[in-house]
Amino acid sequence: APALAAYQPLHAAHAELRRRLGDRSGAAGAYRRAIELSANAVERDELERRLAALAEGEAGEAGGAGGAAGAPPGPPRSRPAPRVPGRRPGAPPGR
Repeated sequence: APALAAYQPLHAAHAELRRRLGDRSGAAGAYRRAIELSANAVERDELERRLAALAEGEAGEAGGAGGAAGAPPGPPRSRPAPRVPGRRPGAPPGR
């Protein structure tokens, strides 16, 4: 799909998946392509940080899968809903 070849989020996601699978070489290539295609400076900085962290992990480890300490974080975890005084958890609102 030629249209997807220039779609930056695809390459960023591909890089993250490869990193999590332990394919550092493939992840680095996908991060570089995502950086090339990024028009947003903040996104580009984050992708460059992740690429640098990948390279640091490569130099600091003999091998192994991703998820090691110092690896870029995954998506944020959802937080539980805040408690409302006087209402039991799970009760419908408004009563």
